[in-house]
Amino acid sequence: MGSGHFLVSLVDFLTAETLAAMAEANAAVTWTEYRSPLAERIATIREHIRAQAAGHGWEVREEHLVDKALLRRIILKRCVYGVDLNPLAVELAKLALWLHCFTVGAPLSFLDHHLRTGDSLLGERVGDVKREIEAEYKLASPLAVQGALNAAAGMARVEELTSPISARSGPVPRRSRASRR
Repeated sequence: MGSGHFLVSLVDFLTAETLAAMAEANAAVTWTEYRSPLAERIATIREHIRAQAAGHGWEVREEHLVDKALLRRIILKRCVYGVDLNPLAVELAKLALWLHCFTVGAPLSFLDHHLRTGDSLLGERVGDVKREIEAEYKLASPLAVQGALNAAAGMARVEELTSPISARSGPVPRRSRASRR
């Protein structure tokens, strides 16, 4: 997730694509009056924000209530999730998205639930899946599983070669007198 730059770009991309699809749908329906359900939802949100602002005495800038700005918020709320091991990265991403999609009277409290600190690389181990496939279906390793096993072995080798010597198992090799000079 990093600092949220990718997620901000994702929100902008999905917003542009959605607006284009809405315009395309409006142009495609020529036999009757057509109004996108999403356009109706955006109008409802806009009126709700205006009512909240009037009731609380907030000043709302009209540029924050255009379709594009409100659609960003809908996309952020419904489509964007993220996980990062670094808690600071998570907070930076929340801040970046909050600043990018801010509108007075429309809270972004759901960001705490959508962007979390954690490890996104969890799941099945290749060896376990291979044994399960062989046991359940009485199959030898399919090519895809064999390819995954080879990739896992390669990653293990890279990890072994790049980890500090103290973290490797086995005796630590001694440096020769010539290499100490």
